[in-house]
Amino acid sequence: MNTKALNVPPISVPDVLPNRSAWDRHYGRSRSVQDYPDENLVRLLKKHPGQSGLDLGCGSGRHISLLRDCGYSAIHATDVSETALELCRKRFRYALFHPLDARMLKKNHFEIPLPEESLDTVIAWGVLHYNPDEMIASMLKEVMRILKQGGRFLGTLRSHRDTHFKNNPDMDGANLKTYTRPEAMDLLKDYFADVSLGYVERIPVGSKYRVCHWIFDASN
Repeated sequence: MNTKALNVPPISVPDVLPNRSAWDRHYGRSRSVQDYPDENLVRLLKKHPGQSGLDLGCGSGRHISLLRDCGYSAIHATDVSETALELCRKRFRYALFHPLDARMLKKNHFEIPLPEESLDTVIAWGVLHYNPDEMIASMLKEVMRILKQGGRFLGTLRSHRDTHFKNNPDMDGANLKTYTRPEAMDLLKDYFADVSLGYVERIPVGSKYRVCHWIFDASN
């Protein structure tokens, strides 16, 4: 069901400030700064280039630079972590940053201050699954609002096969939701007419834990 044409009432979103604190701690550590983009996203962006893009949950900014390398001229970014945003402002002065207002989040409203149908691409790489269901729904509605017709929504959802996160002390206090393949498809199909899903699994060198994600390419 494509809800863009429906008059959907506002969704109640719980307070996410504890989650923000976990991410602020994470991006306050120098080892959390990532310089290289995910190769899966590199392939997707080269397949569907655009002019205007948003890195939703930009973290330390590795995909901000990727958008520029792929020829995007209008690059936007946002993150719940003020520490991450401050880091990215210093690293990527050409991007436009949009802080998320904690007061609005407490009022159960997730909003990106961009016009309707203004972006070719939105990236949410390692973002959605760190939120409760109500927040995920609110984020997806907002992505739909700001994407142009035919725009691309590229991102990941953590797979139920993952064993890494619960053994990661760096992210103590952050929420996590995992998905089976049918669950991932059902979530995205509620908002986007066209959804393609891939899968990636890895075990880092020296670790016994699996890092597992569904990779999606969705459009309206």
